[in-house]
Amino acid sequence: MEKNIMKSKFWAITLILCSLCNYACSSDNEPVEEQEFDNTLVKLNLDTDLSTTVSELSDFYARFTIDAIESSTKGDIKNSDNVIVSPFSAGVLLGMLANGFEEKTTDKIVDYLGVSDISSVNRLSKILIEKLPSADRKSEVCINNSFWYDINRQVNPNFASLLKDNYSASLNPLDFKQSAATTNINSWIASATKNQSLNYFKQLDPDIMAILLSTLYFNGEWTPEWIDFNIENTQKGKFHGSKGDKTVDMMYCEQGFTFYVESDNYTACSLLFGNTAFRLILILPNENSSVTDVISQLTPADIIQIQHSIDFPTHKSTSIKLPRFSVKGGIDFKELATVANIPELKGALTMFTPETAGSVKMNQNASFSIDEAGAKAVVVTDGEIVCSGGGPNVDLVFDRPFYFLLEHFETGVCLLSGLVADIGD
Repeated sequence: MEKNIMKSKFWAITLILCSLCNYACSSDNEPVEEQEFDNTLVKLNLDTDLSTTVSELSDFYARFTIDAIESSTKGDIKNSDNVIVSPFSAGVLLGMLANGFEEKTTDKIVDYLGVSDISSVNRLSKILIEKLPSADRKSEVCINNSFWYDINRQVNPNFASLLKDNYSASLNPLDFKQSAATTNINSWIASATKNQSLNYFKQLDPDIMAILLSTLYFNGEWTPEWIDFNIENTQKGKFHGSKGDKTVDMMYCEQGFTFYVESDNYTACSLLFGNTAFRLILILPNENSSVTDVISQLTPADIIQIQHSIDFPTHKSTSIKLPRFSVKGGIDFKELATVANIPELKGALTMFTPETAGSVKMNQNASFSIDEAGAKAVVVTDGEIVCSGGGPNVDLVFDRPFYFLLEHFETGVCLLSGLVADIGD
């Protein structure tokens, strides 16, 4: 029996990098003929402790995805924009930050990530840096990290060594007061993302002390034995989006064996890349279920269950119609905190010597595209580290009646006091 999966609408597209990484690039500078290299799938073979850490982070990825969607859609998909986030890239930046804060803040980050300790995340990162470059020669994965800090500050040597050894991060002293600072950082981001992210920073916070950056670039070809979106089969079709119907290029392929699962509310399938080291999971609400209903009902456990349920192919013959598209999205972690239990990233910064008080403002921007050849993703996650005195944490707008006291600071002698109830004639 044939099941037509991508009929009219699809909800969230989650690019599952089936392993974690902090820096890797699987491409070589010289082109390699297909028959001249071995593209066999290589297993990571993690020990028990690191396998536990991977499982813990999988729960964080699912929670982050749902929180991002709820934060962006405000519970209503109607007229909402696309939601494109990278839980992985967010986790990388939080992992680096956790190593540069006082213990109290570090513990809060560890709790939010859902891991037992930050050292396990650091150790996992180091192993993956070594393994991922050979994960799939037909799927290019590049993740770059960097730390940019004020030339007038001294970086804690332990923090510097940890970033280099576990996250392959480059350390870059910079004079943030110079106009060239923004240009230098943007140039690094452009290079790290294959020129897919240009002029990322328009201007920097005047109180900035440092910036942590993590970028992701993914470019994967469909596995030809499983996926064949022949361009000759692509036809115009309707996409029933949140802002109305649109005519799009609808790709088409048929599969004899399918990585596929369905429930009362949704149908899910996975599409494989290269040697199957990476896969794309698609979740489509059933036609009698609204996208809003699925969002409200879907839990992190459901997402993890979907991932496990489609690890093996079924014998159902399936046709897939999937639009060719290119979308962008972004998220401000301050907005995300309205629905998620994100820790306040402030406190004593042990990343500097001597320690100094500061806070972090996190943002992420991402793009994602799919065509007949495969999929491409670009992500930039940034953490701007500023002095605690820089930038308001509380907005006070005196636009209503208020009291006042004019006093001598040291003694408290009150020279004048009162209530301002009205202003004007």
